Amino acid sequence: MKYKKKLSPEFKTQVALEAIRESMPLAEIAKKYEITPSMVSELKEEFLAGASQVLGPLTPLKFDNLKNNLSNSCIFKIILLTLHQKFKISI
Repeated sequence: MKYKKKLSPEFKTQVALEAIRESMPLAEIAKKYEITPSMVSELKEEFLAGASQVLGPLTPLKFDNLKNNLSNSCIFKIILLTLHQKFKISI
């Protein structure tokens, strides 16, 4: 019988961010972290869904407040870089 591996939130975030960057194929990421490619995809989708729930629909005022309050936050910087890289949005 196989036992399901308990993954820490930090591990999940690290895998998801690497999958979002698309610096290597999912199969290579899976091999690197010793999980299945489907788990890599699942973690990526879970991370992106969570990010949209945290940010919600952004109005210009809400975005400016968020940017001012979280400008030093690592997660916020990752989100900004992802928006810029994926969607060519300059902020």
